[in-house]
Amino acid sequence: MKYLFFDLEMAHSNNGRKICEFGYVVTNELFEIIEKNNFIINPDIKKREWDRYVLENILTRPREDYESRQKFNYFYPKIKSLIEEVDYIFGHSIDNDVKTLNAELKNYNYEALTFDFYDVKNIYKEYRSQKRDVSLETISEEFEIKLEGNQHDALYDSMKAMLELKYMIDHLNLTIEELLELCPSSKFKCENYKFINFMKKNSKPRDEPYKSYVKRTKVNKDASFNILYGKRIYIKYMYTKKYPHQAKNLVKLNNGVKINLPHGVIAVKEYDFISLYLKFIYLSL
Repeated sequence: MKYLFFDLEMAHSNNGRKICEFGYVVTNELFEIIEKNNFIINPDIKKREWDRYVLENILTRPREDYESRQKFNYFYPKIKSLIEEVDYIFGHSIDNDVKTLNAELKNYNYEALTFDFYDVKNIYKEYRSQKRDVSLETISEEFEIKLEGNQHDALYDSMKAMLELKYMIDHLNLTIEELLELCPSSKFKCENYKFINFMKKNSKPRDEPYKSYVKRTKVNKDASFNILYGKRIYIKYMYTKKYPHQAKNLVKLNNGVKINLPHGVIAVKEYDFISLYLKFIYLSL
């Protein structure tokens, strides 16, 4: 199995967006690197068309370096093969990169590419149960990911996205399939130069808010798990999404146990409370 992580940098983001970097990392399912590179691309635009802010504050190379390189059509066959030969495609805020890629395909009159892709940013939002977007660097700081390189170098950003996904996979002890199943908002499809948000296309009525669900649950005062009295239990939000009835039963177990949702740090697979307590629950006084 192969995963592709890619990131783009642009000379400008006007109509007909122009790519000047295509950075990528290909790994196996263990996140061992198979291949990595950063294509430095001549955007084939006039000097006045460069985005001055981007050139002075974002890009890590001078304009002359980009203009001395090959144009997008030189790299296209490799980019196409990368996309077509992997099993999963990821990136941070990758929907913007796919928009840019589609614009460049149109610029050169190439046929549209069709592929599914997943946004690591949205996976993180599900992981933390929050709606606010978070930057690549902020997530890396939280996960204490150290990587040599320059922010906004396309290869560096691709590597950061890969390491962040690996962190969440390892920390939650899930397979990639299990994680993506729990993060439907992360999946998109690119087709006919456009992309489809699966969450919107296949949206279903939301379950009632979990806090309300818990609030109406009566506590079982006869529960015998006194070892947990006075403790605070953190249940991972992803667990409550996938196993709502099991999570509800946990709330019933013991009077005096505080249930904090959805601030957990560990995903749970077991149904019964004993194995949950012994193996997966994070407890604090």
